[in-house]
Amino acid sequence: MLRLEWNDVDWEGSWIHFRNIKTAHDRVVAMWLELRMLLNNLRRFEGSSHVFPNPKTGKPFGHYSTGYSRSFPQFPRKPWKVVCERANLTDSLATPHTFRRTVGTILAKNLGLQADAEILGHSDPSITRRYAGVLSETYDRAAQVLETSLAKANDSLK
Repeated sequence: MLRLEWNDVDWEGSWIHFRNIKTAHDRVVAMWLELRMLLNNLRRFEGSSHVFPNPKTGKPFGHYSTGYSRSFPQFPRKPWKVVCERANLTDSLATPHTFRRTVGTILAKNLGLQADAEILGHSDPSITRRYAGVLSETYDRAAQVLETSLAKANDSLK
């Protein structure tokens, strides 16, 4: 997301095209109305094609690695601190990844792991299981179902 450029935002189709993401695959994600409004109201920096540029450089937040001969995104800590203050978040461990995990857990609980995996863009369901968090209430319910089934099976054998 830190490398997102304005030409990757399709206003007519309400899509965002994320290029060469972590998995080295492109991904297209639908924009909902609130996100369209937020992006539309973002300040654009003259001379920068990026949606979230570093205001000092006009380039994405990050650092250049001479060993790999490419730039790597780096989380902009100061802007995130402002976001947390405005949202009254006092947990210093809160990160966008924390929110992604929370969303993953909520989606897994309400839609199931398959839908969660598709929405989060995971190609491997085991990643989603780990990422969504262990839903202890699901395990408790599964144990209860198994206990009941085994008890009924035992009773029918008597």
